[in-house]
Amino acid sequence: MLIVFRADSATHIGTGHIMRCMTLATALREQGATCIFICRNHPNNIIALVQKKGFRVYELPRGAEPTTAADLGVPQQVDAAQTKQIIESLEATPDWLVVDHYGIDKAWEQQLRPVVKQIFVIDDLANRFHDCDVLLDQNYTHRWDRYVGLVPPHCCQLLGPEYALLRSEFIAAREKLERQGRPPFDPRKVLVFFGGMDPQNYTTRALQILREIGDFAPEVVIGGANPHRAEVESQMQYFPEGQLHIQTDQMPDIMLRCSWYLGSGGSITWERMCLGLTGIVVVTSDDQIEFCEALHADGFDVVIFDISRLEELVKKNLNSSNLDTKLGLKNILITDGKGIKKVVLKMTRLIEQKQLWLRPASQNDLINLFYWANDINVRQNSWNQGFITLNQHNKWFNNKLNSDKVKIYILMYKDIPIGQIRYDFFNEKWLIDYSITSALRGFGIGSKLLELGEKYLLKERGSPLRISAEVKEKNTVSVACFQKSGYAIKQNVIEQSSYFSFEKIITNTEK
Repeated sequence: MLIVFRADSATHIGTGHIMRCMTLATALREQGATCIFICRNHPNNIIALVQKKGFRVYELPRGAEPTTAADLGVPQQVDAAQTKQIIESLEATPDWLVVDHYGIDKAWEQQLRPVVKQIFVIDDLANRFHDCDVLLDQNYTHRWDRYVGLVPPHCCQLLGPEYALLRSEFIAAREKLERQGRPPFDPRKVLVFFGGMDPQNYTTRALQILREIGDFAPEVVIGGANPHRAEVESQMQYFPEGQLHIQTDQMPDIMLRCSWYLGSGGSITWERMCLGLTGIVVVTSDDQIEFCEALHADGFDVVIFDISRLEELVKKNLNSSNLDTKLGLKNILITDGKGIKKVVLKMTRLIEQKQLWLRPASQNDLINLFYWANDINVRQNSWNQGFITLNQHNKWFNNKLNSDKVKIYILMYKDIPIGQIRYDFFNEKWLIDYSITSALRGFGIGSKLLELGEKYLLKERGSPLRISAEVKEKNTVSVACFQKSGYAIKQNVIEQSSYFSFEKIITNTEK
């Protein structure tokens, strides 16, 4: 499998686009894929780091220096033509072209469509049209339909931190955290990070504010090309127990040593939340506004837009232990770090049905079920098509989880949660509701989920069981799934309604 990545880095572009592409490329390479990068030779780029990680890089000639994250440095059609020329020179047609750049949209993608098999777009903004087969936006949102009309109808949308692209080190650190727990909260131990480049030099300002407040031992992280490195190093002399890390690959270990976070939004949000590290977030760019506001509204972070308020917010939240008891225990549910495994499965289709299994749902499944419930296709096929708020979901989930007339099971692929099946006992029968994460639809998993669910329900409730389902006629995939699984259609309902009613009697004698 050949996969080409098109992404850039520079002072005003930042390093996040390249870093998350490298994370995905590393995971794909572990599955046998060949991954190639195409990057423009902007000032302060990190192409050398990509090469150091063992990836082949084709450099596009330097254009104008980007002044915003959406700048390509050349006209879009020129960039597309140069990229196309490189791809046409490769030894094989790429299976995937992965695009991660705010300066690229549908017009660019259409020029590349003839020379690649599929296009995968990574975006955060939902502000332009795309011609792609998969779109990934890993940000937390209150607008689950934000890409409707911006991508083709066939496009698979992977939305939310469920699909956060985290390195394997974070998954290992999460497992360590779950085994050992986090050390007692220490307000002195703060992770300070405002992105690799930090063009506004927020890092220096944050350190000055911490000095004014009191005694801290910050762990400070900057990129190797940070233009303000000397100023940051100067500030660090006032923190004898603090440490400065430059272009580090030890971020998971650093996070586990810290009790709270002070910095910008961006992809680090999902890395630190995977490790239960909440904090005070200063919004430093427009692409961070929407998801930071949503996280703040739902009680996961303290978010500010003006760094001059930092001193006030630090004092308020540390003195009340808010960052420890109110936020820190909640945000670890935002992402389990395994989203990248789902993305890799989507791209490689290397899934073995014998590795599928069920387990009972627990309180820790709250957020995953929230993501699955708000998936755009799930809502369209539901009786109530409105999107669900976290507060609404929290109340509903706790009522269902504590009811003896409801059974909820989580579908696992190896160690990855990928779906759910719920049985509600009503009118002497068990009514089914099920869903599969969008990345793994079309893999024939639905029938297996129904089979596993029947076995688990039999084991817990005994037989015979009368199981039913109501499915909208237009939901042809679920209709076919129930028919394949031996569910009978009640003909009289079909004639009078816009949905199919299925029923099946299960006994212990069935295999």
